[in-house]
Amino acid sequence: MALEQSGNVAGALDIWTDVLRTAPKDAHWIAGLRERIDELALLHSVDTKDQLRGVAELPTPSQRTGFTTPTSTEIASANALPEKERQAMIVGMVDGLEERLNNHPKDVEGWIRLIRSRLVLNDTNGAERALNRARLIFFEDPVANTRIIKAASNLGLQVN
Repeated sequence: MALEQSGNVAGALDIWTDVLRTAPKDAHWIAGLRERIDELALLHSVDTKDQLRGVAELPTPSQRTGFTTPTSTEIASANALPEKERQAMIVGMVDGLEERLNNHPKDVEGWIRLIRSRLVLNDTNGAERALNRARLIFFEDPVANTRIIKAASNLGLQVN
């Protein structure tokens, strides 16, 4: 995460794909890591096809959460769009995630992903709204609430 936050997206992707490639196939965090790799690649127009070669058999986020991760073809198509249209597409994906969470709110990873996505889009207010909503939804689940708060804090949000 430090590499990504310092602007070294390629370095972060290299490390994360290495971790993904060597991870135990039953690790609970594989789908989340795969999703983060896909999000980062899309947001920064990076083709990770070669890096992810040989890890296709790992579960994808859509298998776990119903959230559809863009295919490499969709990422390539998105990268070919003019910047304004590509940004609008990304915002639409994030808005779609938020809509899905409104309909199925008991998804800790989804809320963390939404908070992160809003921050990547420089929408701090949206990230704070997502954090506050997630904290209310998981108010009676201290483990989930702590995960959400810790993730938001690690992403740089001020958590009260």
